[in-house]
Formats: sequence, C-alpha cells, structure tokens
Amino acid sequence: MKELLESTEVILDCLSDGVYVCDRERRIVYWSKSAERITGWQPEDMVGRLCLEDMLRHEDKDGNRMCGEEHCPLHRSIVTGVTTTVPIIVFAHGKDGRKIPMQVTTAP
Repeated sequence: MKELLESTEVILDCLSDGVYVCDRERRIVYWSKSAERITGWQPEDMVGRLCLEDMLRHEDKDGNRMCGEEHCPLHRSIVTGVTTTVPIIVFAHGKDGRKIPMQVTTAP
C-alpha cells in the first residue's frame, strides 16, 4: 500500500496541473509540486491545514468567498457523493497575494 501511495505521488508530481488532495474533513493531505509552482505555497505551508482556512481564499468570478459549506464544490461532492464532471472556475490567492484563476474538479 505504501508503495502504491508513493507511486501515485510521483505521478501527480509529474503533472503540470496543480493538484491537492483533501480528506473528508477537507484537510489537505497532499500538495503537488505544480500546486507549489502555481501558488507559491509549499507543502509544508499547506499539508495539515483545512482548505477553507484563509491560505487560498477561494472566490467565484464575482469575488464572493466560496469556502464554508454552502458554496464549496468539494463540500458539495463529499455530501452528495457526486464527482464534478464540468470544471468549476475558481479564483485562489497565491502566497504573494495575486489572484489565480483555476479550473477545479472535485470527487468525494
């Protein structure tokens, strides 16, 4: 099992897309090298934190905060058991404060 997890991390770290994985409580358990490159946040900054903490500050296109339960795509996937099939446009904030557009897909 450990070898499978390590192999999966190696594969994810080769992707140019930023990837992070959260557990059912929305705690970040994995932060890819591309996520670090895109956002400036290092794994040490992110792993163990809740995705709804103010590090990324996810917003919709109008600047409305998406974190919490009502507007969070990840929370919706966890509760409904449904994977998003169409990417959702979200804006996150990099470590330097810049707004970063992202296409987000979620799975329970």
